[in-house]
Amino acid sequence: SSAAVCHVNCHATARATPSASSLDLHPAAPVPQVLTLAEIQALAHGRDPSAPGGLLVLANCTSDLTLADYDEALTLSTAFLTAGAASVVGSLWAIADDIRTSMVMYVFHQYLTGRGLPGHPEAVGSPADALRAAQLWMLDPHRIVPPALSAVLEERPGLDLDAPHIWAAFTHHGH
Repeated sequence: SSAAVCHVNCHATARATPSASSLDLHPAAPVPQVLTLAEIQALAHGRDPSAPGGLLVLANCTSDLTLADYDEALTLSTAFLTAGAASVVGSLWAIADDIRTSMVMYVFHQYLTGRGLPGHPEAVGSPADALRAAQLWMLDPHRIVPPALSAVLEERPGLDLDAPHIWAAFTHHGH
């Protein structure tokens, strides 16, 4: 059976205290719309603990970072675990608005859905395994490029896919 997946791509802000950190859903609105870590934790109250949780992908800056309490145990990513998500992918630092970030996420979703990639058609199975496979794909100098990404690489010869600041920021929590 497959789990629900929610992919969120907005700005995240790590603030002075973990509970004030937020997903900035619509920061340019007349009244900025944010979802704070404290509000995320409040979602857990009254939640049926037997309800299945899905995968949340926070493909945004600093969604797995804290500026205080440096054990990294309480971040936006881990707050969603306490609110019921089974797995969360987050980012340890500011990620570039870069085509390569989109590429690692595309490859991650290919592995996550069991579509694999040419030359590696096997289903990966878990979000952790899919993320690892996508990160290894970024590092592989002999990678096989999926047809959907071929044009991107043809338009940008010499694109440095193995740059750690692009792919290494992403972390996985949960199962």
